[in-house]
Amino acid sequence: MERPKAYEIVLSNKTILKIDADEVEKVVQGISSGGSVIVRQGIFNPSFYVAIKEDRERITEYLKITAEIGRQNEQAEKYKAGKVESIPEFQKLGDIFSGVKLLR
Repeated sequence: MERPKAYEIVLSNKTILKIDADEVEKVVQGISSGGSVIVRQGIFNPSFYVAIKEDRERITEYLKITAEIGRQNEQAEKYKAGKVESIPEFQKLGDIFSGVKLLR
């Protein structure tokens, strides 16, 4: 299983905006151009950008869930009791602007 990728944008006012791996390129382009950037979890002004870092909290939570499912699957196979569950995909963040018309 490949380690999931998730990131956080740290802004100068200490706000942290979570982003998914597929949003990183858009964020970097926005930082380069200086225009406001719209991501699933918000809109930010790149002039207040400080850093992009790994979202260890989301990744750790996902890895805990998959490890527990893996343990339960091992037990189910070994003792022929219980049901083998599939490992869930790493979920993308919800889009807070879903259903809202934004100028693009």
